[in-house]
Amino acid sequence: MKTRTRLAQLSVIAAALAVGTACDHTKAASSDWAALGEFIDGGEPALDPLMPSIAIDPTVDRPVVSVHESPGGTASLVRVRAWTGSEWSLLGQASSSSLGGFAPRVRASDVTVSADGTVWLAWVENDPRRTDAQNVYVAKWEGSAWALVGENLATYPIIEDQDPGNTALDPSIVVDGTGAPWVAWIESGERGSSPDVQVKRFDGVAWQAVGPEALATDDRDDAVCLLFDGEQRPVIVSEKTSAGAVTSVVTIQRWESDTWTPIGELSGGDHGYERAPDAAFAPNGADLYVAYRGGPAGAYRLYVDHWDGQQWAASSEPVDDGDGADVGTATIAVDSQARPVVSWSQQRDGQASIQAKRRSGSTWEALGGELDDTSGFNFGPVNAVDASDAPIVVWDDGSSGERHATARRWTGDE
Repeated sequence: MKTRTRLAQLSVIAAALAVGTACDHTKAASSDWAALGEFIDGGEPALDPLMPSIAIDPTVDRPVVSVHESPGGTASLVRVRAWTGSEWSLLGQASSSSLGGFAPRVRASDVTVSADGTVWLAWVENDPRRTDAQNVYVAKWEGSAWALVGENLATYPIIEDQDPGNTALDPSIVVDGTGAPWVAWIESGERGSSPDVQVKRFDGVAWQAVGPEALATDDRDDAVCLLFDGEQRPVIVSEKTSAGAVTSVVTIQRWESDTWTPIGELSGGDHGYERAPDAAFAPNGADLYVAYRGGPAGAYRLYVDHWDGQQWAASSEPVDDGDGADVGTATIAVDSQARPVVSWSQQRDGQASIQAKRRSGSTWEALGGELDDTSGFNFGPVNAVDASDAPIVVWDDGSSGERHATARRWTGDE
């Protein structure tokens, strides 16, 4: 499950700082959420948002998480850990273009695990020559070390004396049925140009673009999620702002007949802004659920829309409880019983708590109370569902004054 877009994360932080953070105080987290270790990261204060990403290893049913860290106060790099049942085990050393020392600051990352248990990581980092330009890389875990997969994916790699550099963000990685990795991300190549979705597939030798001309428009893309349907067709879910518009919408496109084809329009209605989408297919590979926050800035609500394989279902009602709180970033997963699970940060008075709900029939049921046990600024949740249909949620916990990645597993069904 991909981390939410860096722009969305930073906007959440900025909003909280503008309001001011209230004094922290201890509260009781829901007893139906069991902690997976103390925290996932190495324990050193982070310079940037931790921006966790999560995936489930299907071969051994364990969560695998990537987290941005700042060891020794250095610029952020990304590390990947797997849950052993008692602790988070580090997979190798820092991931960077050199796969060794301290990389230029990592901007965004996403982790996934293929059917054979191979862990794959995509990330965006600043170019070592220029901090206003970014490169996109992919590596896979080979059991004892990380190995780069191909070269820099960036569509507009910089020329050293070129002005300006490119901007890349929000990678999303998936692996198809043949074992080939696919990556989508947002990139702009010239000053003033609108960021567009880029998609590439590794053919065993090099990264090949998948229909770039169909995705390059005058619209601005600010977030992207890549996944496959049951027929192994790639689907892109993105946040798009039309040229000259002041609002954004969530768009869905599927690769078929060598072109990217829109899949209808979301049924949620006119929310003003539709931001930071995440999506997941049900086990049948046809029913698609898209979670996003909609509404005016500063008063977002959480929506989940459902595509049944033929059409979008009737207009959805907000999933969150409202009561004046602002919904931050959200993520979604679907269990083996085709029940979507969403987690999100709920912001009020300069604090943010982590909450989760699961669809049961026609209603959304809260999974316990708040997941975090200390008031503060907790944000950026990502979630997945294990083989027993237990949701696992990871988030960036800032309640102690230092940010750490925290994970909890739902035990309320046991």
